[in-house]
Amino acid sequence: MNVDRQSFLSSFVPLRRSESVWEACASPVPACVERVPMQSFNHQEFLGARRPYSPPLSDVEEDDIEHIVIHTSYDPLSPENKKVKAPRNRAENVAWSANERSCAEAGERVKSIPDLRNKVRVIATVSQWRC
Repeated sequence: MNVDRQSFLSSFVPLRRSESVWEACASPVPACVERVPMQSFNHQEFLGARRPYSPPLSDVEEDDIEHIVIHTSYDPLSPENKKVKAPRNRAENVAWSANERSCAEAGERVKSIPDLRNKVRVIATVSQWRC
């Protein structure tokens, strides 16, 4: 069924709610009330002073993070990339995983972003890269 977005949104009708039940949620919090971040409250409530509070990553300002994008020709929708490469048999899977881990450990460490870009480019040009 293919419904266009505009007609879906224009046909939206909110359900009736009991105003008396939701009244406390609809009124603003008085300015005299000290606001406490919920995650901070939960930390103090459940962990107390045993551990210092550590804010969730979502509190980090996006502008403070440098995003580095490395473009590749990888296509996650390609049938080749949808195949499960790991064996389904438990014993074979353990051996396969150990070999993959060895390949990762034996690999060269990336020294910089340009070095990473170069390694990704080289690997992408080889159709079946193996360690």
